[in-house]
Parts: sequence; C-alpha cells; structure tokens
Amino acid sequence: MSGSRRRKKTSKPIGGQVLSMDYWEGFYASGPDAAVELTDMSQSSLGYTVYRLSDGKVLKQGTMDYREDSTLSSVNMEISDVCPLGLTLRLSDSVETPDRHAEIQRLLQEGDRLQLFRVRDLIRRLLSKGIIPFGGPIGEQDLYDADYEGFYMMEDGNILYCRDSMDWDPSKTGRIADGAVSYWVVDPSSFSLPPQKEQLYGFLRGDRFAEFAESLYSKHGRVRSCIGKSGDEMFSWLMDAAEGDSGAAARASHRLRITVKPAV
Repeated sequence: MSGSRRRKKTSKPIGGQVLSMDYWEGFYASGPDAAVELTDMSQSSLGYTVYRLSDGKVLKQGTMDYREDSTLSSVNMEISDVCPLGLTLRLSDSVETPDRHAEIQRLLQEGDRLQLFRVRDLIRRLLSKGIIPFGGPIGEQDLYDADYEGFYMMEDGNILYCRDSMDWDPSKTGRIADGAVSYWVVDPSSFSLPPQKEQLYGFLRGDRFAEFAESLYSKHGRVRSCIGKSGDEMFSWLMDAAEGDSGAAARASHRLRITVKPAV
C-alpha cells in the first residue's frame, strides 16, 4: 500500500474504515456480480477499478481524493452509477491474503468468462463462512495453522491421509484459495499413497477441518476419528505401512482392530 504501510488492519465495518488510518487496499465485492479493486495512490487519493464478473469488462475506472476523516463509504458515492449496492464484502488484500489477491487479479485481467465463476464462488464462500457442519476437536482444527496432518478413519471404512500442501498450483484447486490440503483416500486393504492419487482441496484463511471434511461427505461419509497424528507412534506405523512395511502394517492392524495391508 504505497504511502501508507504503517496503517493498521481493522475489524471495523467496511464503510467505517478511515482512509487515512486503516488498511483498506484490496478487492471488494459489490453484490454477486461486480468486483472493485481499490489502490492507494498517495496519502490523500485512491484509485478504483470496477469489473463486471460475467465477462471481466471494466465498468468504471478512476481516482478520487479524500480528506483526513473520510471513510471508505465515500467510495460508494463515487461508484454508485455502476454499483448501486456499493462495497458489500472484502475479498482480499496483498498483505494478509497474498495468494488469493494475486489470483483474483490474474483472473480479472485475463477476463476468461469460464474462469471468472471462481470469483463468484469466492463471494459465495465468504458469505457462508461461520457455518461449521461438523464441530468437535477434529472439525475445529484451523487449516491455515497446518497442524492437522495425520490419518483419519472415514465412515465408509476408508482411511484419509492429509497434510498441508507447501507447493500447490492454484489452477488445480478449482477455486480461489489461500492454501491447499493435499490428501489421499485409501482402502486399508490396499494401503499406499501413490503420487497419482493425490488430490487438492483449496481453503481460505479461517476455514476449519470441518469444511474440508464436508467436501468428502457425499462420497465417504463423516470423518469418524483421528487414528494417527503427525509425530505419534501410530502415524509412523501407518506411514511405514504405506511404503510397504508389512510389520508396521501388522502393528497398526492390531492396534486399530482393522486390516491394514500394504498395496502390492
């Protein structure tokens, strides 16, 4: 944010942010059909670009000056002719959500009609955040903290292994994301973690394990329990079993009371 890097992040309502004090630069939604990029130009002016999400067309672009006590609500007046709803939702910023911010920027600049649905999907997801279908110690794990790596028993009898993906391709998540979970759903009777079976789940900051688990529910049912967390004994046995160690598989089978058999 040029000229204002010391400004503070804030939890104020969007319209109440003070332009001279708060950190407001980034992308905003205006209803479900428009995105607005705000850029700090100097200590007393900002730039704005309004995009139509159906085709990426720029509906309006310009700059505006503001006073020391001006709030972000003043932008609503500037863009009211093309965005009568004003700024309704913060989508991203380059400091707190850099991957998300860069992906929105890329999608809008490219203007691919088929890919722009991902920005609409992001708006829908952000509006629905806070609804956690499966709570408890497992479901409440914060995906962004990346402390959830482990093996989990699924309701259909399969075993889920998941971890934080350190190097992921945004185009492969199918959605705009701040990070990604790498995961495998494995039949314990043919137990391995082949690279070609790896899948990705893109998540936003603040997403919980419950939201990831919900994405698996239609195929595998609930995540019933954690059977091996990174760093514990069972995790080591299951990792060794996935690499073909029959002794580790036998120990895991005995402890879990299921048959874990390495894939041939």
